[in-house]
Amino acid sequence: MTSRVLEETLRLVEGVGRELRELGVNYVVLDDLATGLYGLVQPLEEVRLLVDAGREDDVTRAVTSATQMGFIQAKLRASLQEKGVAAVNLVTLPLLVIETAAAGLDVELLRESFAYSLLGLEVRLPPLEGLIAKLVARGQYPYTAKGLALMIAWADSLSKDRLKKSLEKGGVDPAVLKALLAEAWGLASGLAPLRLKERAVHDLLENL
Repeated sequence: MTSRVLEETLRLVEGVGRELRELGVNYVVLDDLATGLYGLVQPLEEVRLLVDAGREDDVTRAVTSATQMGFIQAKLRASLQEKGVAAVNLVTLPLLVIETAAAGLDVELLRESFAYSLLGLEVRLPPLEGLIAKLVARGQYPYTAKGLALMIAWADSLSKDRLKKSLEKGGVDPAVLKALLAEAWGLASGLAPLRLKERAVHDLLENL
C-alpha cells in the first residue's frame, strides 16, 4: 500500500463512516484495508464495508454523499436490496464494496468493532478473530489465504476460544480449516522469520 493511496482510501472510508454514524448505521471495515491494518502487506485493491441490514436507503445516502457520486444512487440501492452487496468503482482508488450484515458472525463483527486511527484518520476495525473467521468462511481464494496468513502471523496472540466461537458462527468446518492451516504452515515454516511461530501454530492446530 503506498502512503498516498492508503491516506486517500482512509479519508474516503472515514468520510463514509462519518455519514453512516450520523444516520445511526453501524459499519466495520473488511478485506484488504482491514488485513493491511493488521499487518498483512499487500496491494490495496478492494475496500469492503460491512453495514447494518435493513438500512439500504440510509447506506445509499451515506455512500453517495461521501463519494459525491449521486448518479449511482438508484443502482447502488437496488443492488443492496436485491443482492445484499454493491460495488462502487472509484477509478483512482480501490474498489469500494458495501455488504449488508447477513449472519450471526456479521452481527458480531459490527457489535465488537473498535475505532482505529492512522494518519489522523479513524475507521472501524473488526476483532482479529472475527476478521479471520469472516475471511475463511468465504471458502474462496484469496480470502481464505489471507485468513490463514493472519492466523500464522498472530498465532501467539489469538484468543483460541474467541476464534472458535467466531468460526462456529461463520459456519466454518474446524476439520477443513485445520487441514488448510497445516498445509499453509508446511509451506510457510521454511521461512526463517516464521520459525518462532512454530509452537504457537501447533498449539492452534491442536485447539481448533
